[in-house]
Amino acid sequence: MERPGETLSRSAFRSSYRADEGSVIAAIIDHARVDATDGPQVKALASELISLIRDAQGNGTWDFRQILQDYDLSTDEGLALMCLAEALIRVPDSATADHLIADKLSGGDWLAHASADRPLFVNAAAWGLTLGQHVVADPVDPDRWRRGHQKLFSRLGARAVRTALNQVMQAMGRVFVFAETIDDAIKKVRGHGQPFEQYSFDMLGEAACTPDQAEHYFQQYRQAIEQLKHAVSPRIKPSISVKLSALHPTYLPLKRERIMAQLYPRLLHLCRGAMAAGLDLCLDAEETERLELSLDLLEALLDEPSLQDWDGLGLAVQAYQKHAYPLLRWLVERTARAGRRLRVRLVKGAYWDNEIKACQLAGLKDFPVFTRKVSTDISYLACARLLLEQRDRLYPCFASHNAQTLASVMVMAGAPPRGFEIQRLHGMGEIAHQHICRTQHVVSRIYAPIGAQRQLLPYLVRRLLENGANSSFVSQVVAPDTTVEQLTRDPVAVFRALDHVSNPTIARPPDLYKPHRQNSEGLDFSDRQQLGVLHTQLTKARAQLFPMAAGPMLAGPKATGSG
Repeated sequence: MERPGETLSRSAFRSSYRADEGSVIAAIIDHARVDATDGPQVKALASELISLIRDAQGNGTWDFRQILQDYDLSTDEGLALMCLAEALIRVPDSATADHLIADKLSGGDWLAHASADRPLFVNAAAWGLTLGQHVVADPVDPDRWRRGHQKLFSRLGARAVRTALNQVMQAMGRVFVFAETIDDAIKKVRGHGQPFEQYSFDMLGEAACTPDQAEHYFQQYRQAIEQLKHAVSPRIKPSISVKLSALHPTYLPLKRERIMAQLYPRLLHLCRGAMAAGLDLCLDAEETERLELSLDLLEALLDEPSLQDWDGLGLAVQAYQKHAYPLLRWLVERTARAGRRLRVRLVKGAYWDNEIKACQLAGLKDFPVFTRKVSTDISYLACARLLLEQRDRLYPCFASHNAQTLASVMVMAGAPPRGFEIQRLHGMGEIAHQHICRTQHVVSRIYAPIGAQRQLLPYLVRRLLENGANSSFVSQVVAPDTTVEQLTRDPVAVFRALDHVSNPTIARPPDLYKPHRQNSEGLDFSDRQQLGVLHTQLTKARAQLFPMAAGPMLAGPKATGSG
């Protein structure tokens, strides 16, 4: 069902929304394939980047990612640390924090992570956590004198462990968060002299739950744009990322009319401010169910007369979504119709776990995202090729830390590499990106989160998940048992060798409770085609089955209604 304001049919990418994973990959896999003549170049560049990353990792510098790799989420200790990281910042009182620490440290085999071949600070962490485990343990010795001293030691030790863990969390925050305020961020950028590096600022914050929160985030964005205006120079050309769900408390599929009436004026104000300041503005990624709302707002901005001379508008596209490739084709047609050029930030995806779980719980027919990482890699490369072919309409911004992905993009782009940029998160991917900047003279834009410590938690948890998942490149590249050959395998070849296209360990929503029963079927309120069919059926049923009139029995003119 097309809605008012949709000036170009979206049916092409809607049909891929929850399509079979195999059929989606079959339609795009040829676009992801690297030519036989280019394959050796991709492998050589990817291998070079991996060697540089590993050389830097082995130079003895303090790197939290090595600890995260050693305590990855496949281990009991890694899960315990993840729980601590996720919960400790939110615990309001010291006593509860102490109990939490004691609980999470009690069950781990921390000393197993220490050995002669590991870096000094990884071993130090293992010994420290082992000591903390014993320090906060409950006393079990029956001797009263020893038990009394251990109680005291436990009480004092718990405080020490809590303080140390909080310090570690704050230090990890400094790794992944660029600055606490936009003023501090501007000072850091001005003092940063690396050529070919630019910044995109993201004001930390999650979806608004109240009008007051939405107003707070709007004012935060507005003030940031005003301050960044003074940072723009021939060398510094910053951009800002805007999370649409932070600007309205009900950024949901069924609230479209309210969103267009209430959120769009705010967004237009921010875009006009960014245009006047000489900034680019990117509409940040959201969960899949909110994509159509974001496209409604994007279409209105593309057709906005006051923005016609501005090419700084951008949209984040997530390659793990099954409809990413046809969405890009739609964007090409839509920008051509509007006579505009759009910046596209291509990412692999930020909410995979949530997408899978929400779809299973709702009992929908299939997932909107791929269930295998290699499928996402193929989608990313196919989208990258399309973006490079359509540089007159879409300005590609390739966000990745994966050496094989970066190498493939650079080879696809050809020489000289012009008309696009690469992007990375602050605190990740520095070595690979800086090498490409120096050797290829390509702009690398650093996605720089801005926020106070209390706003850190959701963002930090996503980074910990990304770094700690043993399937991620940033985790594998520092794993000594993972070879360069494994890290540089062609995703197309890997996919073709699979026995099952979709991941057999992830139950499709209808099969979630098998063999005991079939999952109850839910209604996808984000699928406008499905809602259109439902609306037609309800209208028909009401006309046939309930030809009645209803109205209040009050004195005065008769008031009627149907239902």
